[in-house]
Amino acid sequence: MAREITGRRFRLSSSAVAAVLGALVVVLAAVYVLLAGLVHQLTILNVGPTVATILIYAAVGVVVARHQPGNPVGWILLIFILLLTVGVDAGYYAVLAYTPGHHGLPLAAVAVVLEPLWVPAVALFPLVILLFPDGRLTSPRWRWVVRAYAGLCACVMTLIFAETIAAVAGHDVRLDAFGDVESANHPPGWAAAVLAPIVVIWLSFVAH
Repeated sequence: MAREITGRRFRLSSSAVAAVLGALVVVLAAVYVLLAGLVHQLTILNVGPTVATILIYAAVGVVVARHQPGNPVGWILLIFILLLTVGVDAGYYAVLAYTPGHHGLPLAAVAVVLEPLWVPAVALFPLVILLFPDGRLTSPRWRWVVRAYAGLCACVMTLIFAETIAAVAGHDVRLDAFGDVESANHPPGWAAAVLAPIVVIWLSFVAH
């Protein structure tokens, strides 16, 4: 009886958390549209597919997380789309804040640092493919692959965030139209070497 009550509370709590995360993503999607307009990027081809993608993944994540709270696939989808949306919002806000005439907007440097959150978001998504549909690894050997993948992604994220933070600390912030620090878009050769095995691991997830 106690186990049933605990399980019920866990499901209710998980449903509430999933709903809150889903609602937060919807709010961030609305902010994205507003910011896109302020930086003159509000076009159907630019905003339409992005907003549709955000809402679809958020909806699927909420449904899976609420109905199968023990399945990590739903939670990974929610965290993926949340990080991605925060990243794109931060990017557009950074572009706005560093545009002549808008200097002085609060948290401009924070927005620049948050923009690369799309990197861990992209790193998370392939795990959905590997863990689909029940959220379990089919073999213990995959644990070593996931650990290697996590280490490689951590290397890439460290490089990009380090260059972004260095640009902010050095007051040398040069952004592209989406808020990426331009120097962070051109990793050195060793980073490109790290990306190659990451792509191979992605392909192994798909093949599996």
